Amino acid sequence: MAAVVAQPGASPAVDLPAARIDGQPVASSELAAHQAATGLARAEALTDLIDVTLLKTEASRQGLPVPAGVMTSKARADLERALADKLGLGGPANVPATTVHAAVRARLLEGKVIEVIELPGAP
Repeated sequence: MAAVVAQPGASPAVDLPAARIDGQPVASSELAAHQAATGLARAEALTDLIDVTLLKTEASRQGLPVPAGVMTSKARADLERALADKLGLGGPANVPATTVHAAVRARLLEGKVIEVIELPGAP
């Protein structure tokens, strides 16, 4: 994973991207909604939103059903386990969810360019 920090020059009235994943924008409004839904601090919410975006994208690409909207922690763990199985990362059913999450996250970040954009006035 490569991370780049950029400073945009555009007007804050526009829904500026908070990040880009391989050039695809993650809108500031998406981050604000995710932060409100999860209660995470901005930086943690952005990392989590990037993880969820990568998870949903790859699960969809693999033909797995992806829940719409904010996922519950159980739905996310179930989707991560299903994707891990699909990618050959699964292991036994008793492998802890945190281990599955780490393996899936590492695989999803491979070769990705994640650009975090520092917005003026963002907390």
